[in-house]
Amino acid sequence: MVLVSLTALFGCKRETDVTAIICDSANAVEIDLSIPAAYQATELSPSPMMSPQHVEVPGDGSVYFYGRDSLFRYSLRDGHREVEYGRRGRARNEYVQLWDYWLDGDEVFLYDLDGGKVLRYTKDGTYLSSEEVRNAEYPFQLLCRLDGDRWVGRLTFRGDNGVTPELGLYDNGFGYVHRTGAETLRSGIRIGYPFSRNKTGVLYFGPFSDKIVQVTADSSYVRYQVVFPEGTIHRDDYKDEYEVLGRIASDQGKKEFSYLLIDVREEGNYLGFAYASSMRGPMYALHDTRQGETHVFHIKLPEGWHLSAAVLQGGRVYFVGYGEDAGTRVWGMDVKTLLSEKKQK
Repeated sequence: MVLVSLTALFGCKRETDVTAIICDSANAVEIDLSIPAAYQATELSPSPMMSPQHVEVPGDGSVYFYGRDSLFRYSLRDGHREVEYGRRGRARNEYVQLWDYWLDGDEVFLYDLDGGKVLRYTKDGTYLSSEEVRNAEYPFQLLCRLDGDRWVGRLTFRGDNGVTPELGLYDNGFGYVHRTGAETLRSGIRIGYPFSRNKTGVLYFGPFSDKIVQVTADSSYVRYQVVFPEGTIHRDDYKDEYEVLGRIASDQGKKEFSYLLIDVREEGNYLGFAYASSMRGPMYALHDTRQGETHVFHIKLPEGWHLSAAVLQGGRVYFVGYGEDAGTRVWGMDVKTLLSEKKQK
């Protein structure tokens, strides 16, 4: 295992050494999802005609799918739509703009950004309550359950000289408690859902960052740093995600680099996440936290499709693909299957 000392550079309380995860994209094993019989695939029906912004597979036999102001739950067994949560409107049990959602035990929380409230539902879609959010000084745009008493939130960018704190802790009434960590937001754009829970607390990864932060009730520290030998886009060298997206568009196919960690999940002995390669396309990495070895896979999808999500849960990895004219498909495979593909090739 490669260890890099944690320094004051990160502005976080020192808790442990930083594990460097080296992703060797050049020697990645190809996982060809375009072969119909090769891996188990589930078609979502009726298919949501948008690419998801936030996918969860919590182990209850369903996949939760948010995109373009809608939240759906689908069966992983046959792909049929089980629930659509809420509806647009200005009533107490409706949302003006569905910004995102969070799962919390047997409940689903919807965040109405413009309406300034959080809606609670059971997983089967029964409306429970609505709670107004009052955070004039430190409003959040995203939350994740930290423990029984607190949530960790990504704060809303205020644009006041770049000093908006990035993360804050909130109580069960969604009231701001205090900030955590010393990082500040550089813009208000949100790309993907940056939180996931693990045994220690919550993992957080900012857009275009190569650092994965562990958040606990009393501290925040860099736990993993992802290293791409072919080069990467570092969070420290930009001020706006639009600038980075423009750079990617101009450099795509001209030089090799990797970027944009998404769907970071830690379970058992593995940390899994997806990322993009400018030359190869969608990639997936499984880091063995016990052995210190990182396994990298090139995810090949059917022509015209792109990888929307990759979720590690219950010893399986669920790849979510979206095609503009074909809908949405979920491929699920055991971690053991992925690793056996590497041994065979």
